[in-house]
Parts: sequence; structure tokens; C-alpha cells
Amino acid sequence: MPNFTLLCGLAAASLLTACGQKDPKTVAYYAANPAERDAVLAECRNNPGKLKDDPNCMNASDSSIQGWGKATLPPVTFAPKPGAAASK
Repeated sequence: MPNFTLLCGLAAASLLTACGQKDPKTVAYYAANPAERDAVLAECRNNPGKLKDDPNCMNASDSSIQGWGKATLPPVTFAPKPGAAASK
């Protein structure tokens, strides 16, 4: 009988633990929501020992890295050389 009680207790604990977990957000979600991504990254950096393998931390980090390739800078224009006539 004690084994049955222990088994029921473990089953209940595992069910409660599973209910508290949320599905991780995707890389695309974090790319579209940079404010939330930055908040998650700050939390992950604050506790890397516990959260380094957390799916949300990994997805937020990946979306941050993917964003590096998307430059939002204006195109580079060069001033004409001094004394050069402007061509039309």
C-alpha cells in the first residue's frame, strides 16, 4: 500500500508540473516582438545556470542573431568630388 501512495503522489506531482509549463514561443514570434525578446534575453542572462537550456531563451537568442543580418541603415551615398561638375 505505501508503494501505491508513493506512486499516486509522484503521478500527481508530475501532472502539476506539466500543467505549469507553457509552450515555448517561436523564433519568428520573438523576431516580430523585439521588446518581449529583449525582456526574455535579460532574464536569461540574469540566470544562465538555470535558463541556458530553456527553449524560450534559445529561441529569443536565435531571433536576435537572425536580426543582425537585416540592416535597417539608409543606403550609403557619396558626396561629389570637389570641383567636379554634377552630371545629370
